[in-house]
Amino acid sequence: VDERKQEQQWVAEPKHFDDGDMVKLIDVEAPLVYPQTELYKRTTAMIKVDDEHSYAVDFFRVKGGEDHHFSFHGAEGTVSTEGLNLVDQPTGTYAGPDVEYAQRVDDVSGSGYMGHGFHYLKNVERDSNPSSQFSVDWDVVDTWNALEEDEDIHLRLTMLGDVDEVALADGVPPQNKAGNPETLRYFIAHRTGTDLDSIFTSVIEPYKADRYIASSEAATVKADGEIVSGEGSDVRAVKVTLTNGRVDYIISAMNPDVLYTVDDKFTFKGLFGVY
Repeated sequence: VDERKQEQQWVAEPKHFDDGDMVKLIDVEAPLVYPQTELYKRTTAMIKVDDEHSYAVDFFRVKGGEDHHFSFHGAEGTVSTEGLNLVDQPTGTYAGPDVEYAQRVDDVSGSGYMGHGFHYLKNVERDSNPSSQFSVDWDVVDTWNALEEDEDIHLRLTMLGDVDEVALADGVPPQNKAGNPETLRYFIAHRTGTDLDSIFTSVIEPYKADRYIASSEAATVKADGEIVSGEGSDVRAVKVTLTNGRVDYIISAMNPDVLYTVDDKFTFKGLFGVY
């Protein structure tokens, strides 16, 4: 938030937890990490497809400040994208084309550093006008030789919703540990605005060889007949269509007293649901 490191908060506040057979849910709020935010909260569910496969849906809410960066990376491996038009930034780092790797430009050095750390992300590609739905896919390398034979393992993140910019960049893991990869490819989504209200919504699919999700898309949510999804962090619903023909709806809401209609198919009142 606002290109600053989080303040220390040793213990966050778990709001909801469920360890069901079909749906596993964790919902945690961290109100002390940024003084300018009135909401900093992550809600993640793992949803069972069959005995071998599950996927996650992740809702990351940030309300307050004027600048939000969401970062994510998979394991070692090459990265491909869908729905993005990435342009290479030939010089510099994610901190800017004139900022070289490890060149600190935004805060004091040493243990008191509270800046953004973007000067440690190099080999940058950017899409300054991304679509409202796109995917990033990591073709995972078996870095630690955990598998008996080579397997085609992937991790795919599909983000749903408007962001101002998307970038890919290389981060360097600690090189004092033998065997660590030289780099990991990061994905960063960026939003700006006054008193910004974000809900970064992602479908995260680990798969081997063949995908089991046919499509992911944002579902329309209405209250009193008016569309309310896509307007800040109050409510968001996702439609996931599986290759086996099953269709899942996942809805996350801040106000459990409002009756919502999802895709004009069913009504929902509560904090979290999977249909």
